[in-house]
Amino acid sequence: MEHLLPKYYQPLKTKKEPKKDLSEWEKAKKLYEEKSFKKAIIAVFNYNNKNTLKGVDLTKDINITRFHGDIALDISIDNSELTVSAKMVSIDKDTNVVALLRRVAEINFALLDYVSITFENNLLSMNYVEKIDRCKPLKVNWILQEFLFAGDEHLNEFIEKYNAKSLSLVKKEELTTAQQEKVLKAIRGYLSEYDSYVDYFENNGRSSYVWDIALITLYKISNMNYLNGYLKYELINKISILNNEKIEFKDKLIEAKKYIKSLQEKSDEFYLERMFFREDIISLLKISSVDILKEYLGGYFDSLAKYESEQNDFAKVYYLQVIFLRVIYNYNISAYQKKQIEKALRRIAKDNIKKGSENLIILYNKFMRKEIKERYSFKFTTAKLFYLLIIGIVSVEVINALFK
Repeated sequence: MEHLLPKYYQPLKTKKEPKKDLSEWEKAKKLYEEKSFKKAIIAVFNYNNKNTLKGVDLTKDINITRFHGDIALDISIDNSELTVSAKMVSIDKDTNVVALLRRVAEINFALLDYVSITFENNLLSMNYVEKIDRCKPLKVNWILQEFLFAGDEHLNEFIEKYNAKSLSLVKKEELTTAQQEKVLKAIRGYLSEYDSYVDYFENNGRSSYVWDIALITLYKISNMNYLNGYLKYELINKISILNNEKIEFKDKLIEAKKYIKSLQEKSDEFYLERMFFREDIISLLKISSVDILKEYLGGYFDSLAKYESEQNDFAKVYYLQVIFLRVIYNYNISAYQKKQIEKALRRIAKDNIKKGSENLIILYNKFMRKEIKERYSFKFTTAKLFYLLIIGIVSVEVINALFK
């Protein structure tokens, strides 16, 4: 039987990730050097998301609350201090308090550099205060990342593992019934398909490819950024294990099989409870540009060239799937770039190994030539464009360029 490649279910359209602005980063560093400390901090916020301080009078002391995922971030900036705090969870009689506080101590000691989690009046909160002349841009950015990543990951860990109580601060938008059904179908499809591919690889002398299909499966589910709660960070953790070169290969496969089996056993209700659109003030994805992507993808060139010289389309096509899913997972790419990757991944599901390999290497080479650029989406229908052509507002060349 001909080996066909894994399916790719089109994810839901979601709110755009907040975009970083590199010019604001350069501005922040310059302002700090000039001892304009408050303005430097403001520039760091603008670097991460221009909307965070939109409509705020920046000439006065700044006191704002902004939502990110499951936390409400209270931010104060004046001419002397930067203060950031966020309530996490409450504790009641059903909470495993001893185990929870032991975990908090571990996180404070081993996982947080600047932010600290404190316990007061039956509330766990994160806090940070610093004199603004000590708030270098890199430090401020790292502090924000700590708040948001730790807030996301550990807040849900405290709730799901230790029975702490949610403060229900998250600003979320529920999926429609049709959207929920579509997402569940994709999750179940990926998890079911995983078993079929594992059986195929293990019965055909290709056991090492279990790593590929495990990583492909977890990337596809993790890239659904409307899956939240501790599930989101379990996925991040397992992907990190699979990518960790210090861990024995066989141990990675054992961990992956065990975890994916646990996902297969989860009820639909488990996924539905964690399925919603959320508001984020900062993207935790890496900043992206055509040059950054070219450099990143160039790191895989030698391996791809080796597979090419060996005419090993099997290795090449699975490697390229991992690479492109990794790009979506790691980088804040444009909607157009993401669309091109997703289109290619959907297309190869209908291909055999050789054809799929050819299609993905074409896309890889386009990125390497910087042809897949950040490009705005145009919301003109074909009829509207034809009308604009008739009345002379746009030319045939412009229309051809839009659909190129």
